[in-house]
Amino acid sequence: FAASSPAELDAATEALEKYLMTKLHERTFRQCADDVERDELLAVRCAALGGFVAPAHLEVPDGIVDEASLARAAAELNRMNSFKAPRDKLVCILNCCRMLNSLLTARSTADGIGADDFTPLLILAVIRARPASLASNLAYIERYRYHARLVSETQYYYIQLCSAATFIEMMDASSLKVHPDEFIAHMLAAGAMSDEQLAMMHGGSSSSGGSAGGAAAAGSPRPPTRDGVG
Repeated sequence: FAASSPAELDAATEALEKYLMTKLHERTFRQCADDVERDELLAVRCAALGGFVAPAHLEVPDGIVDEASLARAAAELNRMNSFKAPRDKLVCILNCCRMLNSLLTARSTADGIGADDFTPLLILAVIRARPASLASNLAYIERYRYHARLVSETQYYYIQLCSAATFIEMMDASSLKVHPDEFIAHMLAAGAMSDEQLAMMHGGSSSSGGSAGGAAAAGSPRPPTRDGVG
């Protein structure tokens, strides 16, 4: 490699990573119990939330969501499990996020629509996609993608998807523009909330005065901004 150009070395690095991780995929993907637990939690919550969460619940302004484009973006997330190399999984994330960003760009002249709407739109896409093994895919990329390549636009969109997954894991009624009773009813019907969790929620509500403001003060998540900060 001494006589190789920088471009040739970059190509060799990518090829080596793809070769190694394709061979080692079965030994490295979804091998952590914590990842599998998060996968299952996200799957249950996405299925439950997908039954009722609409753009308005996430405060996505009217005029942004094109259902066909949103479905195509969601489909890209589901393609991650078709690939074994970390870079190929990242390409799926990039494709999804670029499609969503194009939706915003096309409607950026409308009142109230701007860059801050990207992450709520991504959260909606994840809920619609219900991607299998989302947490494991994110962890796999973090562990095995060559870190020098996880920069710039790629890093930004990867972090945004991590933020969206965390938000969905922690989401409660105070995170959405929805009445707590409606949220609880949907989650219970979908099997995404146990009786113990319901009892804990009621206990927390009584200690905080039963208001959404009290729940928010206790740390309930809000849709992250474009910078990934709630």
